[in-house]
Amino acid sequence: MLRSSALKAGAASLFALGLAGAALAAPACPDGARPCDRSAARAQHARMNGDPADHAARHLERLKTELKLQPTQEAAWSAFATQALEQAKAARAERDEMDKLGNSATAPDRLAAHISALKRRTATLEASQPAMTALYASLSTEQRAVFDRQGPGARPPRGPGR
Repeated sequence: MLRSSALKAGAASLFALGLAGAALAAPACPDGARPCDRSAARAQHARMNGDPADHAARHLERLKTELKLQPTQEAAWSAFATQALEQAKAARAERDEMDKLGNSATAPDRLAAHISALKRRTATLEASQPAMTALYASLSTEQRAVFDRQGPGARPPRGPGR
């Protein structure tokens, strides 16, 4: 009995040691002085998440179907959808610009780029507000409930009991 416990403990120790050795054997960055460049991880994230304009177009199509718009609401919808697609295209350009900057820039340069991007994003959101407000005003009470649940800025339920 004691011998089997010792064997199990020894096997577990060897397994843990093997995992630790594999982690330590992971390749280091070429210069070894700094953490690896994260641009490859960002590029993979971009590939996994796709183009923001494509995502926005699919979301707008689903939202339009759910809203069951009346012909009198089409003009307001078109203005809103155009603004939303322009925002998505701008988001892609921002993401590409930040990826180009990467880790090669200094910390103050990266911070300045983030501040600049946030200012442009704020201006884009402010420019799109009238189109969304006009669309929202044209919606019925039921349509507003759908828009509030699925429109811009809405988040799916998270956590237990969703």
